[in-house]
Amino acid sequence: MKPKIFPYVLLFLIGLAVAYAASIRDSSADRIEGTEWFTIDSKPLTSMSFTDGPLRVEVTDIGSGRFWVHVYEKAKEPTEGEAADLETEPSWQETASFLASDKLQSVLDAFKPLQAIKIIGESSALRLDDYGLADQPSTFSLQAGSESLKLLVGKRSFQSPEVFVLDDKQQKVLLVKQAAFTQIRDARKNLFERNA
Repeated sequence: MKPKIFPYVLLFLIGLAVAYAASIRDSSADRIEGTEWFTIDSKPLTSMSFTDGPLRVEVTDIGSGRFWVHVYEKAKEPTEGEAADLETEPSWQETASFLASDKLQSVLDAFKPLQAIKIIGESSALRLDDYGLADQPSTFSLQAGSESLKLLVGKRSFQSPEVFVLDDKQQKVLLVKQAAFTQIRDARKNLFERNA
């Protein structure tokens, strides 16, 4: 009795061909690759800040191409009894301040220029909660020369290193790379100058 292997080999080859065809599909119809959105090419950075819930990171220019990083955390929320006595919001307390390392340059490079991988659309025509931009999203602001940029930072795109942002000035939702926001959020770990 001779095994009939030919039908199995043929079926395997057809499966490979279908998988290959599916992997090379043209996705240019639904993506605008590398649309320049904002740039700080020749402008000196004045300040940058990132706020994510109880964490705020501020970067300020101290001259000679060096920057100082301040990390703040919100004071603990008061209990109900304490809240009656205090009618103000919890204050920010500085928990760290340090000289920024050369790794800050990689954050700045993300804005030379900021590439919108995909322009989703006008914020008024979208459900912002689908993009993580409705309930107290993170905020990122940057001042370079006379130019400024303020972004609301939403959730990460599904299984990708990209994040949804809302340009506060133009009111458009964009898909951009997440790396710069992650670097500044984790400033204590990523931007600390260890050789100072």
